[in-house]
Amino acid sequence: MDTDTDALAALSCAEGQVPKASAAGWVCADDINTDIDTDTLASLICADDQVVKATATGWVCADDIDTDTDTLAALTCADDQVAKASATGWVCADDTDIDTDTLAALICADDQVVKASATGWVCADDIDTDTDTFAALTCADGEVPKASATGWLCGTDINTDSGGDITGVNSGSGLTGGGMTGVVTLSANFAGTGSATTVARSDHNHDTAYVNEGQVDSITSAMIRDSQVSSADIATDAVGTSEILNGTILGTDINPATTITAAGYNYESAQTRYHSIAGCSCRLKNLEMRASNEALWTVDLPNGATIRNFRVFLYDGSGQITCSLHSGTFNNGLTLATVDSVDGAAWHWTPEATLNTVVNTATNAYAVKCISDGNSSDQPVGALRIGYTVPRPD
Repeated sequence: MDTDTDALAALSCAEGQVPKASAAGWVCADDINTDIDTDTLASLICADDQVVKATATGWVCADDIDTDTDTLAALTCADDQVAKASATGWVCADDTDIDTDTLAALICADDQVVKASATGWVCADDIDTDTDTFAALTCADGEVPKASATGWLCGTDINTDSGGDITGVNSGSGLTGGGMTGVVTLSANFAGTGSATTVARSDHNHDTAYVNEGQVDSITSAMIRDSQVSSADIATDAVGTSEILNGTILGTDINPATTITAAGYNYESAQTRYHSIAGCSCRLKNLEMRASNEALWTVDLPNGATIRNFRVFLYDGSGQITCSLHSGTFNNGLTLATVDSVDGAAWHWTPEATLNTVVNTATNAYAVKCISDGNSSDQPVGALRIGYTVPRPD
């Protein structure tokens, strides 16, 4: 059944008119020829029920073949049936509602609400499980809602944003980290060895580990190894008498090549006496002999000096020579020290006698006496040496 009634065959047009499409369908209208193309519908003379169809060569008359057989107009359905698509086209069928879960079927009591359940939508009481709402809060002026362990509470508005103009935090010398946005962190940029993560104060000290320059008593004797301090480590005039304990410097502490002057506390005088015998090879019998085998020399010493040592330079061929230092007179003097030659040692200095006797020239004279127990002609005396010190001048 052709439900398409919009056909040119139904038109009855006056001479010169042509079919024209309008909102209501095809209508007859004057042929206002704006088309200089001579291929126009006006030249067509179609048979009854034919229609104008476009072809590759232009418009032609052709049979009206309805290719649309799937039309709703052909359906005649019973009451309440609806058109449903099927594999063969549109067919009439019962209106089967497969959606039984509809709100329209629910009749709920006052204040109930629709809630989803495992079986579909149901009516249920409106149980408000959210009691943590701002609506229940009554805050004083200036307070703000703040979260707590028990819910939202009113609290003082502590403004942690000072509203400053800092736009970034950069790490300076000795620091790492920083940033331009968000929460930033600065950390100390540790260098060298060690594992501590703390930063020391600028006025700290390391008494147990380091020596602090300029700190009083920062260096103790326990820190100095033996023989590690040389003269180059001591400033000129840095060590005076106040830094030296009495009795702590011995003869072994003094360099023999060092010159000690009168500015020192005590010193061995440059006037150490050498009593030489003329020719340094005279025999005892030729040296102011007081007896057949004795000789005597007078010794001049400064008053107040302290005699420290005494020895004699002589030749021993056979026998022995004994020399002694006396105070007083030759016959009634006091023997202060005695030295003996080494038997058969030829020329030599006798062992040194040490003493600690203060010279008093007001009451005493001083002399050296040598006595030979053998042939004096084979025992010459060459020199005497008496060492003494004098007090430091004021």
